Amino acid sequence: MSLFSVLQFLRVLIPIVMIGGATLFSYAGVAGEKPNILVILADDMGWSDAGCYGSEIRTPAIDSLAREGMLSTRCYTIPRCSPSRAALMTGRYPQSVGMGHLDNDLELPGYRGRLDPSCRTLPEILGEKAGYRTYMSGKWHLGSKIGERPWERGFQRYFGLLSGANSYVTLDKGRLMAEDGKILEAADLPEDFYMTEAITRKALSYLDDAAKHPDMPFFMYVAYTAPHTPLQASRRTIDSYKGTYSEGFEAVRLKRFKKQKSLHIIPADTQIPENRKLPDTTTREEDMRMAIYAAQITDMDEGIGQILDRLKKYGMEDKTIVLFLSDNGATNENPARVYSPYPGEKWTRAGYGKNWAVVSNTPYFGFKSGTYEGGESIPCLVKYPGKIPAGKRFDGMMHMIDIAPTLLECAGVPALAEMNGINLLPYWQENRVGSPSPWKNSVAAGLPERILCTEHEKKRSVHSLYWKLHKNVRERQWSLFASDDRCELKNVASVHKDVVADLAKRYENWARSNNVDESMRTYWPLLKGKQEEKKK
Repeated sequence: MSLFSVLQFLRVLIPIVMIGGATLFSYAGVAGEKPNILVILADDMGWSDAGCYGSEIRTPAIDSLAREGMLSTRCYTIPRCSPSRAALMTGRYPQSVGMGHLDNDLELPGYRGRLDPSCRTLPEILGEKAGYRTYMSGKWHLGSKIGERPWERGFQRYFGLLSGANSYVTLDKGRLMAEDGKILEAADLPEDFYMTEAITRKALSYLDDAAKHPDMPFFMYVAYTAPHTPLQASRRTIDSYKGTYSEGFEAVRLKRFKKQKSLHIIPADTQIPENRKLPDTTTREEDMRMAIYAAQITDMDEGIGQILDRLKKYGMEDKTIVLFLSDNGATNENPARVYSPYPGEKWTRAGYGKNWAVVSNTPYFGFKSGTYEGGESIPCLVKYPGKIPAGKRFDGMMHMIDIAPTLLECAGVPALAEMNGINLLPYWQENRVGSPSPWKNSVAAGLPERILCTEHEKKRSVHSLYWKLHKNVRERQWSLFASDDRCELKNVASVHKDVVADLAKRYENWARSNNVDESMRTYWPLLKGKQEEKKK
């Protein structure tokens, strides 16, 4: 063999990729072979709504990621659709890229309702710097005007919903869908259209396309609208859940609570106080609402299973990083507009109500749009064969802003300097022994000490290694909770005034640096919505 051939062989077999001073071997030890990346996002799915997080809802595909990969017990997000998606796509705090609220322009730098044109998105960087094919199927919600759409922000192929909440069986008036640059009308959708299935089918077709280009890695973002309102799912799945929830809100929550303890994802001494107890009974209507919600998640899970099976079919399973997350916690919203769960039905349901949302966020307090744990905490599963041990539990504090820089580093591309998140892969790979209490997790995980801040509609939070600072929209004083009090039962602000002062100052500095505006102008969309709902 010639010297040139030997050098070529060694170049392919054993080169080392140097990332940020750390030496990381590429997938399966083959240099230059970048992993495929599949990110799956649920919409408004609570922390406890998957089986592996304590639920009775059937989620075998999602649960398989927990068995074959890593389950995070402490992943945080910005508790609203558009801001969390902006963080996922950019690795930055949403206000710093213009997405502090939804896709409506509040005419403030941090709240323009679209991604700042100057910021770089994850698919843009992967496509330009690492030669990835980029696909997206599902909900965008990061701007729908010319220049703001997915195919203009790094995705080579796109199908889905450009705007926010929408029916699962048609296209609502004023909402936008598109495919590969073409805006779709309701008339363009088939008679048997079902959003969850449509998102799955398109993702499968993209995998078919990716298989035709084995020399190029792919990045695919599958953003389901499930289980966001309205309550609509396939008839067969709804029927399979009828009667499941007739035993009462509290009984269902307690079953999840006990299962979470048996799974060791919450401490054994965690308590739900009496003043947060739910009603013991449900009506037939309330049982049906939760049955539809559960069916939405199971329908989505079946689609995820099909996607994972397609990866196996093409021999790509061991070459693909798979992440599953929710954009925020479960919602207690009941929109004024009502929908039918099936096409043609007369009876209607919009949302499943506050009590079921409490169940979805078991054991945490609060909901979507708020900065209590129930709004900020999300399920997060990561499968990376050969890199992350199967069955691993990660108790370290992580955030949605960490996903983009971590995936870039996995692809051999340094994270951008302006990204606020950190590369978590080295910590995910470590086999450190967790501390006896998983809430003391960041120390056990070896993560660097850092501050994570959130603002949404004048609700604020600050997370540090040992504390959480919180202030709601109408509160003048900060509340302080220890990091091992994730159910937020004991406000210790009066005892630790120095901690409150320090974290409040850090929040103020963060707010100034990230275009955060706490005037009523950032709160008016919520107030306007409530006023319109009262009129109806």
